[in-house]
This record gives sequence, C-alpha cells and structure tokens, in this order.
Amino acid sequence: MLVLPTLPVHVIKAAVLHGGDVQFEQTARTLTFSVPSGSQDSIDTILKLKLAEPWTVPLCVFLARALSSILSLWGITLGLKILTKHIEEKS
Repeated sequence: MLVLPTLPVHVIKAAVLHGGDVQFEQTARTLTFSVPSGSQDSIDTILKLKLAEPWTVPLCVFLARALSSILSLWGITLGLKILTKHIEEKS
C-alpha cells in the first residue's frame, strides 16, 4: 500500500505501467494505492494515472516535492531531488 498526499485534481483510474489495474482511494487529504504483489517489480513499480483534467507542470512539481518529502523518511531521496530540479528548470 502506498499513501500519498492527495492531488489537486481527481484521479479517474490507476494502473501499473506494464498492465493491470490498481485499486485506489482518493480523499480530501490522501491518495492511497493498493498494488497487487504480482504487479510489483523488484526494482521499481510505475503507476499510470488517468486524471479528470490535464496534468500541468505546477502539478508535477507539487507531486515531486510531496513524494520527496514522504520518501525521504525512507531514505529514498536522490532520484526525486534530481527529478524535482529537472521539472523546476523546465517550468
């Protein structure tokens, strides 16, 4: 289970990038994903989200910062810091 801060847009569907739907719940405060163990990759599991409105750069920055804050608790920060810096430079 992965629990993130909610997004400022509504998520319509979640799926693993290589196929297979993912159960999720979005509340005013959190976005929770339940990825089946058979769909998880040992190195990385990438989720594809279908949103009710278009994805924008400020939303990318918002999510990258949120993920960076959460994952820093687990000591997984380098990749997200690079991603956040890259997105901010593009915007």
